[in-house]
Amino acid sequence: MYKDINDSGRTIIHNHACPNVGNSSMDSCPDLVKCSLRHSSNSMRVGIVLKLSKAFQDVGRRGTFQKETMAGDPTKSKLVQEYISYKQMEQGLSGHKKWEAPTMSRPKMDKLMRNMELHIRQAKGIVKLRLAERRAMYAFCFTAIKRLAGAGYIIAPNVIRMPNNGGLVFDCTWDKTLRMDSHCFGFFCMVGIEKWCAHRIIDQWVNLAKSMLNITFTGGLLFPRLDYDGTVKLGKQWKANDLSDSLERDLKR
Repeated sequence: MYKDINDSGRTIIHNHACPNVGNSSMDSCPDLVKCSLRHSSNSMRVGIVLKLSKAFQDVGRRGTFQKETMAGDPTKSKLVQEYISYKQMEQGLSGHKKWEAPTMSRPKMDKLMRNMELHIRQAKGIVKLRLAERRAMYAFCFTAIKRLAGAGYIIAPNVIRMPNNGGLVFDCTWDKTLRMDSHCFGFFCMVGIEKWCAHRIIDQWVNLAKSMLNITFTGGLLFPRLDYDGTVKLGKQWKANDLSDSLERDLKR
């Protein structure tokens, strides 16, 4: 419960007796203890409880928790399960609606990839290179992970090319989700099948960076942060918010 108090979450929860049940504001709530910012039940289950469970399993604490002997996985105790159920009921009674990030439709993505391709052809110098990198990151995110997090954490030497140039496989360190050597994911080459191919778009970025900046990709990131003069920003990585801002500007353009 420590992670769920003192307004540490972002989900507005009204007490079921509050006159503002269903509203997205707590400005006029009579009791700001009963009405507060909480973690959503699914966020608590997936983001905290399951991660703790994985940690206990890694040190041999498996199975149902036995209170008398303190054996087993504490996250599988009756108390934890009751708390998750309570959160689901509480948020249902408060009229909480699940918040979802905006989605990028496939037709819009097709247009963005095509328009950026034309823009890259006309651009010169570092502008051309930065556009090619952003296009490659958008293609990677849309194809591989469906969200704008993780592209800035892909380690270049850990990207594996499938035999016969059939696609790419990624083994990466990923914020809050993946650890090195724990997950692999990738995609097939779609040249001649789809309107655009993430595999080939990433290759175009890599080849351009090698020819213009002499980046070897034998170490470091697959998508490093570039300054306006083309130098790699050491210690800087693409975050989800940075990529979201860039995507918004490219869509407007």
